[in-house]
Amino acid sequence: MTIFNKKGSALMQVMVLGSIIAAIIVMLMRFSLGRTSNMLKTKRVIASKAYAEGCIAQYNARAVERAMAGEPPIIDGSNQEKFTCNIDGKDTDIYIKWGSTTTGLGYITFNIDTSRFQ
Repeated sequence: MTIFNKKGSALMQVMVLGSIIAAIIVMLMRFSLGRTSNMLKTKRVIASKAYAEGCIAQYNARAVERAMAGEPPIIDGSNQEKFTCNIDGKDTDIYIKWGSTTTGLGYITFNIDTSRFQ
């Protein structure tokens, strides 16, 4: 009669099941953290776009006020116009540059620092 030692097979089962459970936990954590980081990135992008659009709206309101007062618009392709917008009590400088294309259509570029949302 031969007696086999079954301690090795039990240890092997524990190791295999432990590694499978650990792999499942790692996959769930990766999915959860990936989803959270994507949501935070989306929130920052939406907040910075809303902030930029608010600054541009304030600039456009000022441009309309100047036009209603009879003042000419500042159209100078060599310089940038500095405008300070205030949203939620935070002052941010934006730089507006007027330009033109070869087709004669004008364009305006707005340089806005949205690094506070990054």
